[in-house]
Amino acid sequence: MSERCAERVWDGWHQHRCTRKGTVQEDGKGWCKQHAPALAKAKREERDRKWQEKWDRQDKERAEAKAADAEVQRRADCYDDLLAALERILGPSREALEVIKALDRGEGVTGYNAKDLANAITDVETAIAKAKERA
Repeated sequence: MSERCAERVWDGWHQHRCTRKGTVQEDGKGWCKQHAPALAKAKREERDRKWQEKWDRQDKERAEAKAADAEVQRRADCYDDLLAALERILGPSREALEVIKALDRGEGVTGYNAKDLANAITDVETAIAKAKERA
C-alpha cells in the first residue's frame, strides 16, 4: 500500500496529492478514509438521501398549503351565493352573517326550525355546485 492517499486535491491555487496516510486499499491504490471511492460514494449517497427527504417534505408542505389556499378561495367564491341564500331564509344580512360566522366556528345554529335550515342547506349546496362549475 502506498504511503500517501492517491487523491489529487486543490489548495485553492495548486493541485497536489492528499497528505493523509493511505489506509484503505481500493483499485490497487491507497486512499485515506475521506477519499476512498467506496466510502466517499456512501457518504455522498447518504447526504443526497437526507437532502432529498428534506426537499420531498418541503414539496409536500407546499402542496398542502396550495390545497388549503384553493379551499379558501373556493369558499370565498361561494361566499356571496351563501350569504344571499341565507338572507332569503334568515332575513336581514346581519343575522345571516352571524349564522355564517357561527358555522365557520363549527358552532350549531339555534332558533331556526328544521325546515328553514334544510332549505338553507339545499340553497348552500346549490351555490357550491354553481361555484364548482365556474371553477
